[in-house]
Amino acid sequence: MFEIFARKTLLLNLFLLFLLVCWMLPGQVMATATLRLEIEGVSGAELANMQAALAFPPGLVQNEIVDQRWLQRFVDQVPAMVNKALQPFGYYRSKIDTELQEIDSASSVLKVLIDRGPAIRLAQLQVDLTGSGAQYGKLKALLAEFPLQQGDVLHQGLYEEGKAALKRGTQALGYLDADYAVHEIRIDVDRDTADIELLLQTGPRYRFGEVTFSGADQYPEAFLRRYLSFDSGDVFSYARLGETQLNLLDADRFEEIRLIPDRTMGVSEQIPVEVALTPAPTKRLRPGIGYGTDTGARFSLQFDHLNVVERGHHLSLQLNLSQVRQSAVAAYTMPVTKNLHSANVLRVGYEREEVDSLDTEKLTVEVERMQDFGRGRKGSL
Repeated sequence: MFEIFARKTLLLNLFLLFLLVCWMLPGQVMATATLRLEIEGVSGAELANMQAALAFPPGLVQNEIVDQRWLQRFVDQVPAMVNKALQPFGYYRSKIDTELQEIDSASSVLKVLIDRGPAIRLAQLQVDLTGSGAQYGKLKALLAEFPLQQGDVLHQGLYEEGKAALKRGTQALGYLDADYAVHEIRIDVDRDTADIELLLQTGPRYRFGEVTFSGADQYPEAFLRRYLSFDSGDVFSYARLGETQLNLLDADRFEEIRLIPDRTMGVSEQIPVEVALTPAPTKRLRPGIGYGTDTGARFSLQFDHLNVVERGHHLSLQLNLSQVRQSAVAAYTMPVTKNLHSANVLRVGYEREEVDSLDTEKLTVEVERMQDFGRGRKGSL
């Protein structure tokens, strides 16, 4: 009898201890918990922005337990977060309702119902230029491409894109110091209107100055200048510097290429450029072996000399040997000084082939003129 009473007392004490623990942790639900977010009233980019803004904090659910106090604080902050997330799209007077529904003991859903309210529209839009380039036709054309117009909804993403594109386009036309003297958005929430004022100061227009080469003395300067995509006096452009670097990379003659414009040494808006080069080895030997079902075992050897007589001429010798076909080709390429893609080429080749009982030999001599006509047009004769 005493033993039964002791067991009941032990069970009662354990139950009371459990209740005490639950009472000490009133902010938690003792169950495997999941949270879900449902948003109504917005779509597209607005919805994506809202989902990012209302993402549940990482620590809200820990060890499969929801911190209820933290969740309630989060729910209380939702209207302010929604308003902030809608403002970049032009909505400043939205109405938000929230509802936290318990689906079952282990899952809840937070519903956010959004009424965006009236949109802020542009009452005035003033985008203008000042400075030496203010009357330049191409800059005026950039003004016409601004993505917002009077009467449009104030979309701050489009505003920032247009603002950046105008400055970037102005700098690409040689006005490297271009910057905004005025950039303002004035919003009247009560009247649901906004005014935009942008004034871009162009500054002077820069041009390419003297171009010097260093580190590749074994190549004649006239040969190296073929790779330039600009001439001294042309409007300065970082894009042209990039094209020049790609030309030098495609030449496969240099291990390191650096183009260094020095604005500190510029005179009368002329920016000198140093082309610093580290040449790669001019002589290369590339062997190869393989096997093909139509040729059997094969061996190849190619020799290239990229700077014959230190004039940038290219000598290429190729030897290909297989069980059924043997060939040797020599090509000598003489670049045309003033054009990167123009050259004179002399080729001499010998080929011998055995197929079944047929044995053929062929000797070829070719003289080719490759000519670049500009705008991607090329021809050869």
